[in-house]
Amino acid sequence: NICYGPRPEPGDEVEQELSIERNGQVVLSRYAYGSCDNKPMGHHRFSIDREKAEAIFDAIRRCFYDDYEAYTITDVGRWDMTVFDDDGNRDKFSGPLVEWNHSNAAGESVSDIVRTNLGRKDLFVFDGNRL
Repeated sequence: NICYGPRPEPGDEVEQELSIERNGQVVLSRYAYGSCDNKPMGHHRFSIDREKAEAIFDAIRRCFYDDYEAYTITDVGRWDMTVFDDDGNRDKFSGPLVEWNHSNAAGESVSDIVRTNLGRKDLFVFDGNRL
């Protein structure tokens, strides 16, 4: 979550790595600016209900598989996502950390669906809007 503009202060959170499995296992690593040794400022493992994990994957499918058009904005942070299927195949997506049309068919923000189902309002996700 670094862009052209004021440089973050040392210790400011600038990167998050989030892994969600269909069985509900979640790993979140958070990184600070100036962390040259690449050690996370926080590393959290937790579980959510399978239904919540399925809601996240359903929202991702509806948003990114049904009608997603990649675009680039150079003066904001970016997100990268890799989705693995049961056969080990992977699909990669990326985009800028901005509020855009990252919504599912019902018009709900995929970022907010992820935050709500994980119980974490502090995630950058796709829009960069930590609450």
